[in-house]
Order: sequence, then structure tokens, then C-alpha cells
Amino acid sequence: MTFEEWDNQLAEQAIELEEAAEAMNISMDEINSWKEKGEVPQKAIDWLSGGQSDLDQL
Repeated sequence: MTFEEWDNQLAEQAIELEEAAEAMNISMDEINSWKEKGEVPQKAIDWLSGGQSDLDQL
């Protein structure tokens, strides 16, 4: 999945990048590195597909 696709899916679910980083326990620097590469790791795709419930605990 490209970073743009992942970011668009976050936007559709009204999730900010900062919220995603916090929920996945990663830094914004890591997310920014994905943006530079243009793709996201599988863990981010998996989180988006089913792990966003972690946001409910924030």
C-alpha cells in the first residue's frame, strides 16, 4: 500500500497522523520516513485494517 493510499484511508476515518502514531506507539519521524519512501509497512496496514480500536483507549 502506498503512503498516499494509507493516508487517504486514515482521512476517511477521521484519524490524524499524530493519533495513528500514538496508537501504534511509534514516532512521527517513523511515519514521515514512510511518507518519504512512499509506502507503509505491513504493521501499519494491519493496524488500519483492524487495530484502530486502540484509539478508543486514548
